[in-house]
Amino acid sequence: MKNFFSAVSFLTALPVPRKYESEPSDLSESVNYFMLVGGFIGAALVIIDWTLLSFAPVWVSAAIVVILMSAVSGALHMDGLADSADAFFSGADKERALEIMKDSACGPMGALSIISVFILKVVSLASISADIRWMALLSAPLAGRCAMVAALSVMPYVRNSYGLGTAFEPGRNPARAWWSALVLLGVCLLTFGFPGFWVAVGTAAVAVLFMVYCGKKLGGMTGDTYGALCEICETASLVIASAVLMKGV
Repeated sequence: MKNFFSAVSFLTALPVPRKYESEPSDLSESVNYFMLVGGFIGAALVIIDWTLLSFAPVWVSAAIVVILMSAVSGALHMDGLADSADAFFSGADKERALEIMKDSACGPMGALSIISVFILKVVSLASISADIRWMALLSAPLAGRCAMVAALSVMPYVRNSYGLGTAFEPGRNPARAWWSALVLLGVCLLTFGFPGFWVAVGTAAVAVLFMVYCGKKLGGMTGDTYGALCEICETASLVIASAVLMKGV
């Protein structure tokens, strides 16, 4: 149970029972529960969306749910997205890019990335018929956490100084990356039927491309890029889901 609550504490802003409070050294084992936490987040969002749709317009419900999707992590993943965008679009070399990520100020590209992700999520969710959009809501948070599991399992942490990413180094296991991909594929197939194949494969492709880019640009990943990866894959999952559900692929 401690590892599960370590995952909850790391991935969300939710309080955990005091007896299950964890140390940084516990984080490497908590990765095994990231996907479960993502599933719980998705299920909670589905319930909230169903409730909102009973009295609120589709677009209002979509906007509130997307806000909650980011707020559940204390917006830390959005912060990572903004910091990563500022660094990557600066054209700076590795060392300067890492310095930019540490800067708490949000630059224009960081702000644009947040706005872009928010708009894409809301538009994608609102474009899906209300009676089936639970599928997309359930899978999106899972997709983001599956991507994090894969990245933490295969990508090196690049900062020389100690950071949260350092705590995950002992638990790096490439086999876990494949397991996370299979979980995402299985859940998407069970949820969407055959169209879920395209949701899972498309989202996985986006995750791989981002990890490859981080590897070439930085030599690995940082806490900020892990957060960015989660947001990017949530967005990709919703965008692809809206496309395949509209076309009935």
